[in-house]
Amino acid sequence: MSGKVKVSRPISDKYGKVTAEIDTQNVTKLEFEKSGLVPNLNLKGTLDLLQGPASGALEAKYAHERATLQVDLKLKQSTVAAEASTLIKVASKLSVGGMVAYRHTADSDEVTDYNGAIQFKGEGTDLVMKTENSADTISTFFTHTYSPSAWLLFGFKYSLSKDTRVVSLGGKYTIDGSSTVKGFIATE
Repeated sequence: MSGKVKVSRPISDKYGKVTAEIDTQNVTKLEFEKSGLVPNLNLKGTLDLLQGPASGALEAKYAHERATLQVDLKLKQSTVAAEASTLIKVASKLSVGGMVAYRHTADSDEVTDYNGAIQFKGEGTDLVMKTENSADTISTFFTHTYSPSAWLLFGFKYSLSKDTRVVSLGGKYTIDGSSTVKGFIATE
């Protein structure tokens, strides 16, 4: 007899939930999810136990009313990849954030990506400035909601390495319950 069975059950409230994938010979994959161990901290993870080196992932997210922090770790053979991001509310309407990604192999250690962002969120208004692609691209987006039936979007994106600019403009207006007009245009 051969085949796979997936078993999922809470071990206890203290330890969360563990799922095991079992073929007729071996346990091939373990998954776990736990929240409440530390207030506001959620953990998720997997571990693949295939023939050869193990691989897996761990995700930890801490959420507070003024800040969030998320860390993702991935293991595949002899490579470890990590990504960390945070968003901090520095004032009632202003938030800043950033992320960094890192990879370790037997031959090298390198930062593979990094970016930052700032956001202003007012009544009906949202302004975001962020970087992408290791701060090579700078984007700014402005949205304004005039009423529940009308909003406008303006965006500007600039690539430093390619010296390209993209301007975006969009909007939506609801005429009545069954008629809505939407439009979006972007330059290339």
